[in-house]
Amino acid sequence: MTLRLMRIFRSVAEHKSFSRAAEELDITRPAVSQAITQLEEYLSVKLFNRTTRRVDLTPEGELYYHHAVDILERMGAMEDQLQKPLEGPAGRVRVVASPSVARSYLLPHVVNFQKAYPHIEILIETQSNNLISFNESAIDFALHVGDNYPQDLESQVLADVHFVCCASPEYIAEYGEPKTLDDLEKHKAVNYFSVNTGRTNPWGFIHKEGIRHVRMNHDIAVTDADSAVAYTLAGKGISVFALFLADEYLQSGKLVQILKDYPIASRPLRLLNIPNKAMSQRLKLFYDWLTKIDKKPDVKNYATIR
Repeated sequence: MTLRLMRIFRSVAEHKSFSRAAEELDITRPAVSQAITQLEEYLSVKLFNRTTRRVDLTPEGELYYHHAVDILERMGAMEDQLQKPLEGPAGRVRVVASPSVARSYLLPHVVNFQKAYPHIEILIETQSNNLISFNESAIDFALHVGDNYPQDLESQVLADVHFVCCASPEYIAEYGEPKTLDDLEKHKAVNYFSVNTGRTNPWGFIHKEGIRHVRMNHDIAVTDADSAVAYTLAGKGISVFALFLADEYLQSGKLVQILKDYPIASRPLRLLNIPNKAMSQRLKLFYDWLTKIDKKPDVKNYATIR
């Protein structure tokens, strides 16, 4: 009974949400609430401060959390050794990434990882809007391109992603090809915009004087790279993509790289996770697999591995 309550307590503490804990443990939210009440009554202490929007540990809850995690990890390791002494690590890892990152960067990692650890299940949740909330979903890791991420998360840079500026042959035939950054004033873009602010994101070109940020006019603005590719292929404007996303269209001639003399500043691909969260063996294995250089697959010129 106490171990069951510990597991529920740990999930609530790490996700700061009764609903997300219920989702992770595949039980009802009332069952989670009842378990926490039972545990607090058993210990005669208050473990959480609850509001309508947040669930935070009390000082007593912090102390109990660290001891509970240690006990659960030891019990889990013992059970694995007893039940599956020859099969190796098992369990589930849940990852969030954009569709393009999941398809182009993460795929070879997952394939190779599961060859080494076939009993570890990987759940990949794809999000196009680049909004990350570990509290809103029971996820373990997120892959994120750029520096705009919640600063309360732990970040490990995996690679520097290369970008290219592209247009369709049809667009170039109708509107011409820009040769300099000043020429961009005469052209339209398929822009990206922020869901939070509604503002479009500038393009950062490497210039002799440093990074030159250019804001483009547009008829179409989107929140995800796959939509930007689709509208650029349709001739709606010039756009900027990660090379790992644009490469197949450049090779086939459906897109043309422009402004080659003005490279675009690379952006970091980050692995994000909750800081100070005790990792199980399977989470440590997955984290190490993505962050260790000798495990990385060949990503050609798409990204510079850190």
